[in-house]
Amino acid sequence: MLLCLESQVQMGTQALEERFRRKYPHLRILRIDSESVADPSHAAFGCIAHLNEILTQYDLVIASPSLETGVSIDIRGHFDAVWGIFQGVQPINSVCQMLARVRETVDRHIWIREWGMSVVGNASTCIGGLLRSQHVATQANIALLSAADNDDYSFVDQNFQPESLQTWGKRGSVINVEMRHYRESVLAGLVEDGYTVIDTLDADDDESGSVIESVKAASVELYAAECQAIADSDELSPTELKKLQDKRAKTKTERHQQRKAELSRRYEIDVTPELVEKDDDGWYPQLRMHYYLTLGREFLTNRDAKRAASQLEPGENSIWKPDFNKGQLLPAVLLLENLNLLQFLTPDIQLRGSDKKMVEFKALAVTHRHIIKNYLNVTISEKHTPIA
Repeated sequence: MLLCLESQVQMGTQALEERFRRKYPHLRILRIDSESVADPSHAAFGCIAHLNEILTQYDLVIASPSLETGVSIDIRGHFDAVWGIFQGVQPINSVCQMLARVRETVDRHIWIREWGMSVVGNASTCIGGLLRSQHVATQANIALLSAADNDDYSFVDQNFQPESLQTWGKRGSVINVEMRHYRESVLAGLVEDGYTVIDTLDADDDESGSVIESVKAASVELYAAECQAIADSDELSPTELKKLQDKRAKTKTERHQQRKAELSRRYEIDVTPELVEKDDDGWYPQLRMHYYLTLGREFLTNRDAKRAASQLEPGENSIWKPDFNKGQLLPAVLLLENLNLLQFLTPDIQLRGSDKKMVEFKALAVTHRHIIKNYLNVTISEKHTPIA
Protein backbone atom coordinates (compact mmCIF):
# COMPACT_ATOMS: atom_id res chain seq x y z
CA MET A 1 0.00 0.00 0.00
CA LEU A 2 1.18 3.54 -0.77
CA LEU A 3 0.04 6.30 1.60
CA CYS A 4 0.42 9.89 0.30
CA LEU A 5 0.67 12.74 2.82
CA GLU A 6 1.46 16.46 2.73
CA SER A 7 3.91 16.87 5.61
CA GLN A 8 6.34 15.16 7.99
CA VAL A 9 4.97 16.25 11.36
CA GLN A 10 1.65 16.46 13.20
CA MET A 11 -0.61 14.11 11.18
CA GLY A 12 2.23 13.57 8.69
CA THR A 13 4.68 10.89 7.65
CA GLN A 14 6.55 10.43 10.93
CA ALA A 15 3.47 10.31 13.16
CA LEU A 16 1.65 7.81 10.95
CA GLU A 17 4.78 5.70 10.57
CA GLU A 18 5.04 5.47 14.36
CA ARG A 19 1.35 4.65 14.69
CA PHE A 20 1.51 1.84 12.14
CA ARG A 21 4.71 0.41 13.63
CA ARG A 22 3.01 0.16 17.01
CA LYS A 23 -0.23 -1.31 15.70
CA TYR A 24 1.25 -3.58 13.02
CA PRO A 25 4.80 -4.50 14.13
CA HIS A 26 5.03 -7.22 11.46
CA LEU A 27 4.71 -4.76 8.55
CA ARG A 28 7.73 -3.71 6.53
CA ILE A 29 7.35 0.11 6.44
CA LEU A 30 9.33 2.65 4.42
CA ARG A 31 8.99 6.41 5.02
CA ILE A 32 9.92 8.66 2.10
CA ASP A 33 10.21 12.37 2.88
CA SER A 34 12.75 15.18 2.55
CA GLU A 35 14.59 14.02 5.68
CA SER A 36 14.73 10.28 5.06
CA VAL A 37 15.89 10.53 1.43
CA ALA A 38 18.82 12.75 2.53
CA ASP A 39 19.83 10.66 5.57
CA PRO A 40 22.69 8.24 4.79
CA SER A 41 21.63 6.04 7.73
CA HIS A 42 18.00 5.67 6.54
CA ALA A 43 16.66 2.94 4.26
CA ALA A 44 15.09 5.60 2.00
CA PHE A 45 18.43 7.35 1.36
CA GLY A 46 18.77 8.02 -2.36
CA CYS A 47 15.80 5.80 -3.16
CA ILE A 48 14.11 8.11 -5.67
CA ALA A 49 16.54 7.09 -8.43
CA HIS A 50 15.60 3.40 -8.19
CA LEU A 51 12.15 3.26 -6.62
CA ASN A 52 10.84 0.34 -8.66
CA GLU A 53 13.51 -1.96 -7.20
CA ILE A 54 13.20 -0.77 -3.59
CA LEU A 55 9.43 -0.49 -3.10
CA THR A 56 8.79 -4.21 -3.66
CA GLN A 57 10.65 -4.86 -0.39
CA TYR A 58 8.01 -3.05 1.69
CA ASP A 59 4.37 -3.66 2.61
CA LEU A 60 3.57 -0.02 3.40
CA VAL A 61 5.21 3.05 1.88
CA ILE A 62 4.43 6.42 3.50
CA ALA A 63 5.38 9.31 1.23
CA SER A 64 5.44 13.10 1.42
CA PRO A 65 5.45 15.40 -1.68
CA SER A 66 9.06 14.26 -2.19
CA LEU A 67 7.32 11.65 -4.34
CA GLU A 68 5.28 14.16 -6.34
CA THR A 69 6.75 14.84 -9.78
CA GLY A 70 9.31 13.22 -12.06
CA VAL A 71 8.65 9.80 -10.53
CA SER A 72 6.98 6.82 -12.17
CA ILE A 73 6.20 3.69 -10.14
CA ASP A 74 5.74 1.00 -12.77
CA ILE A 75 5.77 -2.18 -10.67
CA ARG A 76 2.74 -4.45 -11.07
CA GLY A 77 0.89 -6.61 -8.59
CA HIS A 78 2.54 -5.15 -5.50
CA PHE A 79 0.38 -2.20 -4.40
CA ASP A 80 -3.30 -3.13 -4.02
CA ALA A 81 -4.32 0.49 -3.27
CA VAL A 82 -3.11 4.08 -3.04
CA TRP A 83 -4.31 6.12 -0.07
CA GLY A 84 -4.09 9.88 0.40
CA ILE A 85 -4.73 12.43 3.16
CA PHE A 86 -4.72 16.01 1.89
CA GLN A 87 -5.21 18.85 4.35
CA GLY A 88 -5.07 21.78 1.92
CA VAL A 89 -1.34 22.54 1.68
CA GLN A 90 -0.52 21.30 -1.83
CA PRO A 91 -1.92 22.86 -5.03
CA ILE A 92 -4.55 20.78 -6.81
CA ASN A 93 -2.31 19.62 -9.65
CA SER A 94 0.28 18.44 -7.11
CA VAL A 95 -2.31 16.26 -5.36
CA CYS A 96 -3.41 14.70 -8.64
CA GLN A 97 0.19 14.08 -9.71
CA MET A 98 1.05 12.46 -6.39
CA LEU A 99 -1.87 10.05 -6.63
CA ALA A 100 -0.83 9.14 -10.18
CA ARG A 101 2.74 8.08 -9.32
CA VAL A 102 1.59 4.44 -9.19
CA ARG A 103 0.77 3.66 -12.82
CA GLU A 104 -1.14 0.47 -12.15
CA THR A 105 -4.94 0.74 -12.11
CA VAL A 106 -5.68 0.17 -8.43
CA ASP A 107 -8.21 1.87 -6.18
CA ARG A 108 -7.38 5.28 -4.72
CA HIS A 109 -8.84 6.03 -1.27
CA ILE A 110 -8.59 9.70 -0.32
CA TRP A 111 -9.66 12.18 2.32
CA ILE A 112 -9.59 15.86 1.30
CA ARG A 113 -10.08 18.95 3.43
CA GLU A 114 -13.06 21.04 2.32
CA TRP A 115 -10.96 24.22 1.93
CA GLY A 116 -7.24 24.80 1.51
CA MET A 117 -4.74 26.65 3.68
CA SER A 118 -2.11 27.92 1.21
CA VAL A 119 -2.80 31.11 -0.71
CA VAL A 120 -0.84 33.35 -3.06
CA GLY A 121 -0.39 37.07 -2.35
CA ASN A 122 -3.41 38.66 -0.72
CA ALA A 123 -5.56 35.60 -1.57
CA SER A 124 -7.43 37.47 -4.32
CA THR A 125 -9.20 35.17 -6.76
CA CYS A 126 -8.89 37.47 -9.78
CA ILE A 127 -5.75 38.37 -11.68
CA GLY A 128 -6.44 42.10 -11.47
CA GLY A 129 -6.86 42.05 -7.69
CA LEU A 130 -3.72 40.01 -7.16
CA LEU A 131 -1.53 42.17 -9.43
CA ARG A 132 -3.04 45.44 -8.22
CA SER A 133 -2.22 44.57 -4.60
CA GLN A 134 1.42 43.98 -5.57
CA HIS A 135 1.62 47.22 -7.60
CA VAL A 136 0.13 49.26 -4.73
CA ALA A 137 2.37 47.62 -2.16
CA THR A 138 5.49 48.21 -4.27
CA GLN A 139 4.70 51.89 -4.78
CA ALA A 140 3.98 52.34 -1.09
CA ASN A 141 7.17 50.50 -0.09
CA ILE A 142 9.32 52.66 -2.36
CA ALA A 143 7.62 55.90 -1.29
CA LEU A 144 7.93 55.10 2.41
CA LEU A 145 11.53 53.97 2.04
CA SER A 146 12.41 57.12 0.09
CA ALA A 147 10.88 59.33 2.76
CA ALA A 148 12.38 57.45 5.71
CA ASP A 149 15.82 56.94 4.15
CA ASN A 150 15.89 60.48 2.69
CA ASP A 151 17.06 58.98 -0.58
CA ASP A 152 15.76 58.91 -4.14
CA TYR A 153 14.46 55.52 -5.29
CA SER A 154 12.92 56.78 -8.53
CA PHE A 155 15.53 54.78 -10.46
CA VAL A 156 13.92 51.48 -9.45
CA ASP A 157 12.52 49.58 -12.44
CA GLN A 158 9.14 48.35 -11.26
CA ASN A 159 8.21 46.86 -14.62
CA PHE A 160 10.64 43.94 -14.56
CA GLN A 161 9.43 40.99 -16.67
CA PRO A 162 5.74 42.03 -16.87
CA GLU A 163 4.89 38.85 -18.75
CA SER A 164 6.26 36.76 -15.85
CA LEU A 165 4.28 38.82 -13.34
CA GLN A 166 1.16 38.32 -15.46
CA THR A 167 1.77 34.58 -15.42
CA TRP A 168 2.30 34.70 -11.64
CA GLY A 169 -1.02 36.52 -11.29
CA LYS A 170 -2.87 34.05 -13.49
CA ARG A 171 -1.52 31.00 -11.71
CA GLY A 172 -1.89 32.61 -8.29
CA SER A 173 -5.54 33.48 -8.85
CA VAL A 174 -6.26 29.93 -10.00
CA ILE A 175 -4.61 28.49 -6.88
CA ASN A 176 -6.58 30.88 -4.64
CA VAL A 177 -9.88 29.87 -6.26
CA GLU A 178 -9.01 26.21 -5.86
CA MET A 179 -8.06 26.69 -2.21
CA ARG A 180 -11.48 28.16 -1.45
CA HIS A 181 -13.07 25.00 -2.87
CA TYR A 182 -10.26 22.55 -2.18
CA ARG A 183 -12.13 19.25 -2.00
CA GLU A 184 -14.36 20.12 -4.92
CA SER A 185 -11.36 21.20 -7.02
CA VAL A 186 -9.33 18.05 -6.28
CA LEU A 187 -12.24 15.80 -7.20
CA ALA A 188 -12.84 17.77 -10.41
CA GLY A 189 -9.16 17.39 -11.30
CA LEU A 190 -9.28 13.65 -10.71
CA VAL A 191 -12.40 13.26 -12.85
CA GLU A 192 -10.65 15.21 -15.60
CA ASP A 193 -7.73 12.76 -15.31
CA GLY A 194 -10.13 9.86 -15.93
CA TYR A 195 -10.90 8.66 -12.43
CA THR A 196 -14.36 7.52 -11.36
CA VAL A 197 -15.20 9.17 -8.03
CA ILE A 198 -17.30 7.23 -5.53
CA ASP A 199 -18.34 8.75 -2.20
CA THR A 200 -17.89 6.44 0.75
CA LEU A 201 -19.88 6.27 3.95
CA ASP A 202 -18.59 8.26 6.92
CA ALA A 203 -16.61 6.21 9.39
CA ASP A 204 -18.07 5.44 12.80
CA ASP A 205 -17.37 8.41 15.11
CA ASP A 206 -15.97 6.24 17.89
CA GLU A 207 -13.70 4.34 15.52
CA SER A 208 -12.39 7.41 13.69
CA GLY A 209 -11.99 9.25 16.99
CA SER A 210 -9.78 6.53 18.44
CA VAL A 211 -7.60 6.51 15.32
CA ILE A 212 -7.17 10.29 15.45
CA GLU A 213 -6.26 10.16 19.13
CA SER A 214 -3.68 7.41 18.61
CA VAL A 215 -2.02 9.36 15.79
CA LYS A 216 -2.06 12.57 17.85
CA ALA A 217 -0.50 10.72 20.77
CA ALA A 218 2.27 9.38 18.55
CA SER A 219 2.78 12.85 17.06
CA VAL A 220 3.05 14.55 20.47
CA GLU A 221 5.47 11.92 21.73
CA LEU A 222 7.67 12.11 18.62
CA TYR A 223 7.72 15.90 18.64
CA ALA A 224 8.64 16.09 22.33
CA ALA A 225 11.50 13.66 21.72
CA GLU A 226 12.63 15.69 18.69
CA CYS A 227 12.69 18.97 20.68
CA GLN A 228 14.61 17.29 23.51
CA ALA A 229 17.12 15.73 21.11
CA ILE A 230 17.81 19.14 19.52
CA ALA A 231 18.32 20.75 22.94
CA ASP A 232 20.67 17.92 24.00
CA SER A 233 22.79 18.05 20.84
CA ASP A 234 26.48 18.94 20.88
CA GLU A 235 27.48 22.57 20.42
CA LEU A 236 29.02 23.51 17.06
CA SER A 237 31.67 26.06 16.24
CA PRO A 238 30.89 28.58 13.45
CA THR A 239 33.14 26.60 11.10
CA GLU A 240 31.40 23.31 11.93
CA LEU A 241 27.97 24.90 11.43
CA LYS A 242 28.92 26.32 8.03
CA LYS A 243 30.26 22.93 6.96
CA LEU A 244 27.05 21.23 8.05
CA GLN A 245 24.84 23.82 6.34
CA ASP A 246 26.68 23.20 3.07
CA LYS A 247 26.30 19.44 3.40
CA ARG A 248 23.35 17.89 1.54
CA ALA A 249 23.21 14.40 3.06
CA LYS A 250 22.80 14.59 6.86
CA THR A 251 22.06 12.08 9.59
CA LYS A 252 19.38 12.82 12.18
CA THR A 253 22.11 13.66 14.70
CA GLU A 254 23.66 16.18 12.30
CA ARG A 255 20.27 17.80 11.61
CA HIS A 256 19.73 18.18 15.35
CA GLN A 257 23.18 19.72 15.82
CA GLN A 258 22.60 22.18 12.98
CA ARG A 259 19.18 23.21 14.30
CA LYS A 260 20.57 23.79 17.81
CA ALA A 261 23.45 25.89 16.49
CA GLU A 262 21.10 28.01 14.35
CA LEU A 263 18.70 28.55 17.25
CA SER A 264 21.57 29.46 19.57
CA ARG A 265 22.79 32.11 17.15
CA ARG A 266 19.30 33.38 16.38
CA TYR A 267 18.15 33.93 19.99
CA GLU A 268 21.50 34.06 21.87
CA ILE A 269 20.04 32.15 24.82
CA ASP A 270 20.26 28.52 25.95
CA VAL A 271 18.45 26.17 23.58
CA THR A 272 15.72 24.27 25.44
CA PRO A 273 12.88 22.05 24.19
CA GLU A 274 10.54 24.98 24.89
CA LEU A 275 12.60 27.30 22.68
CA VAL A 276 12.54 24.77 19.82
CA GLU A 277 8.75 24.58 20.10
CA LYS A 278 8.37 28.37 20.22
CA ASP A 279 10.56 28.77 17.14
CA ASP A 280 8.49 26.16 15.26
CA ASP A 281 5.39 28.12 16.23
CA GLY A 282 6.67 31.29 14.54
CA TRP A 283 8.11 33.06 17.58
CA TYR A 284 11.03 34.72 15.79
CA PRO A 285 9.04 36.88 13.29
CA GLN A 286 6.76 37.91 16.16
CA LEU A 287 9.73 39.01 18.26
CA ARG A 288 11.26 40.77 15.28
CA MET A 289 8.06 42.71 14.60
CA HIS A 290 7.76 43.67 18.26
CA TYR A 291 11.41 44.77 18.27
CA TYR A 292 10.97 47.08 15.28
CA LEU A 293 7.78 48.47 16.83
CA THR A 294 9.65 49.36 20.01
CA LEU A 295 13.39 49.16 20.83
CA GLY A 296 14.58 48.72 17.26
CA ARG A 297 12.39 51.33 15.62
CA GLU A 298 15.39 53.56 14.82
CA PHE A 299 17.09 50.70 12.95
CA LEU A 300 14.10 49.72 10.78
CA THR A 301 14.83 52.09 7.87
CA ASN A 302 18.42 50.89 7.59
CA ARG A 303 17.23 47.28 7.69
CA ASP A 304 14.71 47.78 4.85
CA ALA A 305 17.20 49.80 2.81
CA LYS A 306 19.72 46.96 3.01
CA ARG A 307 17.08 44.44 1.96
CA ALA A 308 16.15 46.63 -1.00
CA ALA A 309 19.81 47.06 -2.01
CA SER A 310 20.39 43.29 -1.87
CA GLN A 311 17.70 42.88 -4.56
CA LEU A 312 18.47 45.98 -6.63
CA GLU A 313 22.18 45.28 -7.10
CA PRO A 314 21.95 41.80 -8.66
CA GLY A 315 18.79 42.86 -10.53
CA GLU A 316 20.51 45.90 -12.05
CA ASN A 317 17.96 48.25 -10.42
CA SER A 318 15.03 45.98 -11.36
CA ILE A 319 12.86 44.25 -8.78
CA TRP A 320 10.52 41.28 -8.77
CA LYS A 321 7.55 42.82 -6.96
CA PRO A 322 6.34 39.84 -4.88
CA ASP A 323 9.84 39.23 -3.45
CA PHE A 324 10.55 42.93 -2.93
CA ASN A 325 7.30 43.43 -1.03
CA LYS A 326 7.93 40.42 1.20
CA GLY A 327 11.29 41.84 2.23
CA GLN A 328 9.99 45.21 3.48
CA LEU A 329 8.75 45.64 7.08
CA LEU A 330 8.31 49.43 7.21
CA PRO A 331 4.69 49.52 5.91
CA ALA A 332 3.56 46.81 8.37
CA VAL A 333 5.22 48.59 11.31
CA LEU A 334 3.73 51.96 10.34
CA LEU A 335 0.32 50.34 9.95
CA LEU A 336 0.50 48.78 13.42
CA GLU A 337 1.62 52.15 14.82
CA ASN A 338 -1.34 53.91 13.20
CA LEU A 339 -3.65 51.24 14.58
CA ASN A 340 -2.08 51.99 17.99
CA LEU A 341 -1.67 48.30 18.67
CA LEU A 342 0.92 48.80 21.40
CA GLN A 343 -1.74 50.24 23.73
CA PHE A 344 -3.01 46.66 24.17
CA LEU A 345 0.40 45.18 25.04
CA THR A 346 0.62 46.61 28.55
CA PRO A 347 1.22 43.79 31.06
CA ASP A 348 -1.39 42.99 33.73
CA ILE A 349 -4.10 45.15 32.11
CA GLN A 350 -7.44 43.42 31.47
CA LEU A 351 -9.36 44.33 28.34
CA ARG A 352 -13.02 43.89 27.47
CA GLY A 353 -14.69 44.14 24.09
CA SER A 354 -16.96 46.87 25.43
CA ASP A 355 -14.03 49.13 26.40
CA LYS A 356 -14.05 52.41 24.49
CA LYS A 357 -10.56 51.95 23.06
CA MET A 358 -11.43 48.41 21.94
CA VAL A 359 -14.52 49.63 20.10
CA GLU A 360 -12.48 52.41 18.46
CA PHE A 361 -9.79 49.91 17.50
CA LYS A 362 -12.32 47.65 15.79
CA ALA A 363 -13.85 50.56 13.88
CA LEU A 364 -10.39 51.63 12.66
CA ALA A 365 -9.45 48.08 11.64
CA VAL A 366 -12.72 47.53 9.76
CA THR A 367 -12.36 50.86 7.93
CA HIS A 368 -8.86 49.94 6.74
CA ARG A 369 -9.39 46.17 6.36
CA HIS A 370 -8.20 46.13 2.74
CA ILE A 371 -4.89 47.81 3.64
CA ILE A 372 -4.48 45.43 6.59
CA LYS A 373 -5.06 42.44 4.32
CA ASN A 374 -2.50 43.72 1.83
CA TYR A 375 0.31 44.42 4.30
CA LEU A 376 -0.34 42.05 7.22
CA ASN A 377 -2.24 39.27 5.40
CA VAL A 378 -4.88 39.35 8.12
CA THR A 379 -8.55 39.18 7.17
CA ILE A 380 -10.77 41.64 9.06
CA SER A 381 -14.55 41.24 9.12
CA GLU A 382 -17.28 43.39 10.61
CA LYS A 383 -18.58 40.17 12.23
CA HIS A 384 -15.42 39.96 14.35
CA THR A 385 -15.68 41.12 17.95
CA PRO A 386 -13.21 43.82 19.07
CA ILE A 387 -11.22 41.16 20.94
CA ALA A 388 -11.08 38.89 17.88
